[in-house]
Amino acid sequence: LDYALPGPVPGRGVLVSRFGNGRDSWVMAVTHLSLGPKSRFVQVGFLAELLAQEKRVVLMGDFNCPHDSREMNYLYRHTHLRPPEAPVHTFPSWAPDRALDHVLTAGFDIHSYDAVQAAGSDHMAVSVELTPV
Repeated sequence: LDYALPGPVPGRGVLVSRFGNGRDSWVMAVTHLSLGPKSRFVQVGFLAELLAQEKRVVLMGDFNCPHDSREMNYLYRHTHLRPPEAPVHTFPSWAPDRALDHVLTAGFDIHSYDAVQAAGSDHMAVSVELTPV
């Protein structure tokens, strides 16, 4: 499913896919949030409502903010998602000094979480290895 995120500038969204059925199912969502904190807070509210009931979920993307920002803490409080244990610097890709890209999970054990080069991007990608619990 493709959802437009609320905000004054169009073009931000979230793609959501469900894999499997019943107790073994899980949700993967990919997003790109706005630059401004007020817009991000509204967008995170939308994501929280969308994902609140999901017990096994992976939400990844460019959040344009640190993992411990006010808006991200709202997301953790209103979903089962948890922040990365050790966020990685992903921006700018040529000299990363900010962690803006994250993989948030619920219902998974994380085995590795690293920043890796992404061809043609000003951000590094986040590589994660995980298994369902």
